[in-house]
Amino acid sequence: MPQNIRPDIGSQIRKARLAAGLTQIQAAALLEVAERTYQSWEANQRTPRMDGLTRLAAVFEQPVVFFYGDDDPESEDVAA
Repeated sequence: MPQNIRPDIGSQIRKARLAAGLTQIQAAALLEVAERTYQSWEANQRTPRMDGLTRLAAVFEQPVVFFYGDDDPESEDVAA
């Protein structure tokens, strides 16, 4: 298995945004970043720095590690 595989952070950002019911424009506004910056994150053209990942985690209510994995966004209605 190749060791230089980058995580698909953009897809995870998109999953979290869609689960939150937001458009890219709304997400960018909540994150206080330019729409172009946000779009480049989802498209995997740029990777958010740690402060950006921290804001993504807060806005989308996900742990930072979510953006490095392939799990679905956590749901608040988890059965006990």
